[in-house]
Amino acid sequence: KKDEVDEKIFLTQQVIIPDETLWIITKKTYGRVNPTLIDLIQMANPEIKNINRLFAGQKINLPKFKKEDLIVDDGGGNYKIHYSSFYSMDDANRCLRYLKRKNKKAFIVDTYQHENRVYRVYCGVFNSRDEVQKELEILNLGFLF
Repeated sequence: KKDEVDEKIFLTQQVIIPDETLWIITKKTYGRVNPTLIDLIQMANPEIKNINRLFAGQKINLPKFKKEDLIVDDGGGNYKIHYSSFYSMDDANRCLRYLKRKNKKAFIVDTYQHENRVYRVYCGVFNSRDEVQKELEILNLGFLF
């Protein structure tokens, strides 16, 4: 039986060919590539242990991205926006300074996505879904969408 892909969530499923990288696949599929897209793809594919090590024949799902997917619910009634991801703390700090110059509340979460250290930049802590949705609409996310 052929593997089925949930078309509401995933754009497509990709079977890795030799020497193909996540960066190449991302550029080919979305027309752009950046650490945030790579991080989001890895989150949607927990079997990817290292973004720099894919295997021929491995299947990965490439998500459909919507702005709303960047809203993170902390489970306690607060929300934040996953603004961007970086594999370098210097890059994350540059982004943080940019957001603070725009008078945005922002912070960095240093975490591991399997073998990859990721510095995720989040905007705000919002008390309601409506509040975070309004902020999401005015944020410049041209690098993603």
